[in-house]
Amino acid sequence: MFSEELLDETDLMSPEETAIFDEMDDILDEYSDGSSQADLVSLNSCTSSPAKSESRFPLTDAGKKPSPQDDSAKSDVTPKRELHRTISLFRRRMEQCATPKRTSTGWGFSPKPSTSDAPMPGPEALMSLGDRIRALQEEVKAQQTIISQASQALNLCQASAEFVGSPEQTEAERLLLIATQRRLACINEMQRLKASGDVLESNTPRGTLVLSELWIPAKPEMLAASKELEKNNEIIYFMFLAQYRSKVYASPLLSNEDLTEKQQSFLFREPVTISNMNEDFQVSVEVYALKTTKGVIPHDKKYHIKKESLRIKLSSKGKKTDSVFLSPVVSSPGGPDAVRTSSFQKLGSFVLNSLTCGQKVFALSKVPNSFHLEDKVAVKIQLHAEHNVEHHGFLTLFEEVGGYGAWTRLWCVLKGSHILCWRYPDEETTKAPLDSIDLRQCISAAPERLSIVECARPHTFKLVVVQALEVCKGDSLTTTRHSTLATTKHLFSADSKEELQEWCAKFSAALTCIRRWNPKAYKAMDIGQLL
Repeated sequence: MFSEELLDETDLMSPEETAIFDEMDDILDEYSDGSSQADLVSLNSCTSSPAKSESRFPLTDAGKKPSPQDDSAKSDVTPKRELHRTISLFRRRMEQCATPKRTSTGWGFSPKPSTSDAPMPGPEALMSLGDRIRALQEEVKAQQTIISQASQALNLCQASAEFVGSPEQTEAERLLLIATQRRLACINEMQRLKASGDVLESNTPRGTLVLSELWIPAKPEMLAASKELEKNNEIIYFMFLAQYRSKVYASPLLSNEDLTEKQQSFLFREPVTISNMNEDFQVSVEVYALKTTKGVIPHDKKYHIKKESLRIKLSSKGKKTDSVFLSPVVSSPGGPDAVRTSSFQKLGSFVLNSLTCGQKVFALSKVPNSFHLEDKVAVKIQLHAEHNVEHHGFLTLFEEVGGYGAWTRLWCVLKGSHILCWRYPDEETTKAPLDSIDLRQCISAAPERLSIVECARPHTFKLVVVQALEVCKGDSLTTTRHSTLATTKHLFSADSKEELQEWCAKFSAALTCIRRWNPKAYKAMDIGQLL
């Protein structure tokens, strides 16, 4: 810990306090130069204890200090001496006497307020209809600005021979396509909100879709066509866009040069995550392609960068530019500020919803033969529930120990699609759980409350979970092996009737949301139906 002597005094005071102490410095300087000993003593008494101040200034019968004549007499006898307390010490004493305005950390400094501690704006679900429409209008203006900037960049590339077919032109085409689709998505969303007056509710179950991989298979003649494209100095780029309402997510670019003899498909590995979706979500996925010339001009010549080796060479007489820049270029007829449309061509599209997310292959219609692609797309999709149902508390679980039934009190946490168990609450953040139950394998429609006849322990409910036969070694008090799978009955006992009702409500909400959003989750059914 830093000592107080090392602290900067300006860090402990506000600007107003600093100005006051500056004035006091001037007054103290005047006193130290030509003031009397009584003035010096009175200054020291500001930070001295009450006992010392009484000894220095004994009060008279009237309760007043001695007269100035007595002080002048003492000053004639007592020699003049320097101020034995520095200004820094005086300020520290005054700071100690004052009421503290802020707490200090272990290093002696108060922490600065963080921007992350500031209240964040509410989610879309908490915004009013008018605020959502205004936010969409602002997004339309922002995308319009991007469209204008990308158009200017493309006009410049079209008017300059060195940028024709360059990576800069391809990236401008990509940004123009994304901005155009985002602007159109925002306009369509505004029209939908104005027509239906839809207002999102914060308590509606929501979910997340993760498009982790997407394959576009190529035809066998694609490799031969790629060699022909290379001879003609051409290249084909591929990308896809995923749209959910006003949100548009773009993939990176892939080209025909990414194909090999071992990999006969275009594989997009960067995942696309779409969160905060409704149950009736509709995600549109569109595949695009761009066939263009391949830029061959080096970077230094494109941007007219002179290398060190070229500076010592004398240029030939009359040679002002390279021949690569002499090809005629057609500029935009609308001028340098004309707004353009992207040259990317749409190859096909498909829709993802709660019914089609279980599919792995989707069809693409009207794919041009010049791109040498199959008319299908393979995807890898994951759905996750965002129910935000979380509950903590003690539950007593029934388990088999040595062939006998026993009840064990554990700290249980319902979070996500699992219920986790620890011995004590403080182990939740320090240790791995002792046991966990996957609610995606639960076939109970809801937690079943057991009567006193079924279970002698009060406030008990039951969940039935399905497991593979390899996991279960044999039948037990809670597990029963069947021909194709095994079922396990989990018994939970709450401490009171109120906690029983609360736990059952939480489990029911979590199971409902998991079954709606996860295609791999078991539906509610009887054991007979499952077999």
